Amino acid sequence: MSLQDGSLLHEHTVYSWPPSASSAETHTHAVLPAILSPDAMDKLEDLLDTHLSLLVDQHFRSFPPFCSPLRVLRHVYAYWRSLPVTSSYSRLLQQALKLLVLVHVGGDITLPPPAKDPVLEQLVRSTMSIPEGAVPTPCFIRSQFGSIMPSLALKLMREILLSLEQLLLNREFHEWSVAVATLIVVLITVESIQYHSAKLPYHHSHDTPMVRSQSKQERDFRGDEEGVRQLLEFYSACFSGCHARLSPDWRGDPEAGLRPRNSKSTSLPPEDKFIENIREAVRTATPEYLEAKASEERAGEDMSYFFDRLAARLLVLKVNDGGASVAQDAT
Repeated sequence: MSLQDGSLLHEHTVYSWPPSASSAETHTHAVLPAILSPDAMDKLEDLLDTHLSLLVDQHFRSFPPFCSPLRVLRHVYAYWRSLPVTSSYSRLLQQALKLLVLVHVGGDITLPPPAKDPVLEQLVRSTMSIPEGAVPTPCFIRSQFGSIMPSLALKLMREILLSLEQLLLNREFHEWSVAVATLIVVLITVESIQYHSAKLPYHHSHDTPMVRSQSKQERDFRGDEEGVRQLLEFYSACFSGCHARLSPDWRGDPEAGLRPRNSKSTSLPPEDKFIENIREAVRTATPEYLEAKASEERAGEDMSYFFDRLAARLLVLKVNDGGASVAQDAT
């Protein structure tokens, strides 16, 4: 931080990403000289939780998904919107989507153009000397949000996993689609966590030695991988009979009275429509792509490695016959 012409300035180095041989650039931003009040800080976690609900409810179309052949998040969201708002299933999926938003874009806190907010415009005019139209960065406020985001993320993840555990243990056929939708969001969230974590050692290595942090990242990564493996094994043990319906080659289960149906049918129940949409997404992405992603090893600094990988493991999961009776019994 530095002071120039009465304004706080923040200089930071921007490196190319993904990494390349190109030179770094230094960016300078004016910093908004403001922090949240103690009263606001006392309520900040609740305020952020409420705002995440708003983002999921009304602005999820703006969520920046990874551009890939696998398009499943839109189907999860559409399925969530079809559920009764007061149901426990709706809350579970909403909490999962909120966690995904928090993890993936929680650090992208910016200000609107001052001209669009009279209060902000007055604050900028009275405390800063910056060119008209320039938008300051809320560095201090961003750090205040950063202090409570991990605890909120942990609370959300705990609630989601506890609810998902109960859902799996129930082994109810009519709850399988909710379990699949929740698992998909959780796995995409872990992918995002790993993606953001992988960027830190590279960024920091230009400033200070990061051997210890890199070692911690590797331990965290191994822990994530083991956690995902256990979660998928748990799911497989509980819903192996149902899981076959996700295969593009599924042709129905005559004994259970199940047949593939057209996902465009308006009479299709929401849970069946969701499963049909996921099966179509697998077909469109191709099982070959998903198989390759599920077992992919990272090559160099390729950041696309992190995305689709864990969700693919669910969608191409090979289950044994031991749990095949689960779906039939529940049906």
